[in-house]
Amino acid sequence: MPQSGTALDENVKEEIRAFKMDQSKVKVPWMLMEIVQNDDRIDVVKVTKKAGPSDNLETLREELKQREVVYFVLDYEPSEEKRAKHNIPKGKTYPLTCFWSMETANIKLKMKYSSTVGTLKSATSTLKTYLEAHDFDDLSEEAIGDKIKNF
Repeated sequence: MPQSGTALDENVKEEIRAFKMDQSKVKVPWMLMEIVQNDDRIDVVKVTKKAGPSDNLETLREELKQREVVYFVLDYEPSEEKRAKHNIPKGKTYPLTCFWSMETANIKLKMKYSSTVGTLKSATSTLKTYLEAHDFDDLSEEAIGDKIKNF
């Protein structure tokens, strides 16, 4: 049962664990999670889309353009320039939990999603870094780098 807001679908924690573990085998750069109704017509947070190995931050941005509010996990890989500047090994990635909420999104929808952030953070605590984004500037390499303590 969630602390507040919407409960997580029974498979979300396992999907997040698999997302983290799969990074060493098959790159899945991001995964979207949305509040949807389950078979019992109860709202739950559910994984609604997984990126393919060829997807990247740009394809994630394209997906976000189609949604006012959504959660996602992102396996962020710094650019070559960032890696060189901070001596980050090639292939080093940073898994993030993110809450996307466009400034123009419906206020009731924003409230519904924001009330569930705590529950989602608990489920994704192994991903360590949390990011809240309201526009694409919040998803720039600089903005993401500011959130990652190792930069």
